[in-house]
Amino acid sequence: MIISHGLLIVAGIQAASLFLYYPTMRWPARWRLPVFIALWIIVSACPFIIVPKMMLGRGLAGMFTIWILVKAYDLEAQAIRGKRPSFPQFLQFSINGFWLVMQRRPAEMRLTALQNAKLLIGRSAVALVSIALCTIVFKADWTYRSFAFEHIAKVCTFYLALMWSTNAAAAAWRLAGGIALDPFDNPALARTPGQFWRGWNRPAAQFFHEHVFTRAGGHRQLVRATLITFAVSALIHEYLFCIALRRPQGFQIAFFMLQGFAVVATLKIHPRGRNALLWTIITFTFELAVSVLFFASVNHVVPFYSRPLPGWLGAWDRATS
Repeated sequence: MIISHGLLIVAGIQAASLFLYYPTMRWPARWRLPVFIALWIIVSACPFIIVPKMMLGRGLAGMFTIWILVKAYDLEAQAIRGKRPSFPQFLQFSINGFWLVMQRRPAEMRLTALQNAKLLIGRSAVALVSIALCTIVFKADWTYRSFAFEHIAKVCTFYLALMWSTNAAAAAWRLAGGIALDPFDNPALARTPGQFWRGWNRPAAQFFHEHVFTRAGGHRQLVRATLITFAVSALIHEYLFCIALRRPQGFQIAFFMLQGFAVVATLKIHPRGRNALLWTIITFTFELAVSVLFFASVNHVVPFYSRPLPGWLGAWDRATS
């Protein structure tokens, strides 16, 4: 109950801040900028209203905080270009988790109602099976199994449940008349880390491409732009877990920078034919292995693993606590 009350207060303040910012989109930049800065300060500070021991509540508040900040940033970018949405457009964009860059309409919007209905039915069926499998895996007794085996089983089933359920939700949103980009495009079948991240959380990937990658040099400065993009993502995720845990761990920075360097190292690799399967296995194995860094942070907010983090992970965590 305390968590829900705290979340409602945080969400209410943050949503109100975004709605109060909307009228300023018609103001000159020199008057609008102070309001935009004030919005960022207020929204960023709000999660700390929730008492520290409520880590899950603070984590959820942190996720909503990122949502509002991302929406505000994209809206400010539109205002700088002189593009100001109508209030219905602003409202539709603000509440939409499947669409983070207003000027980029998803290609999926060309799908017909019948196509979306078929996708919704098929994806929902697979999602239910995936969620059931995920539930069985997480309820199993892992006492006499290795940490590696538990990690693989939980991450794989969690991935399937997440991918199919969110893609089903995107189809449902489009069927209801909303704008939605499918969050996942089979990242587990990616042949390189770069392809993996183009298929993972596609709304966020579109936001990073538009507002970070392109501004950091884009394809003209491919290595620099790629590393800067992953560095920004690393800082955002580290901030998110900092809200929940009240301390930096460094796990998110390590995870996303490893990803960035892996993407850079494989930029010129375009496997085809027989090599495609080999590279798919290599990429999947790499992503599965390094994901332990990401879930090490998750495990402190909700019990993802059934036992303490092993070896060097536990030592690293103790050193930052």
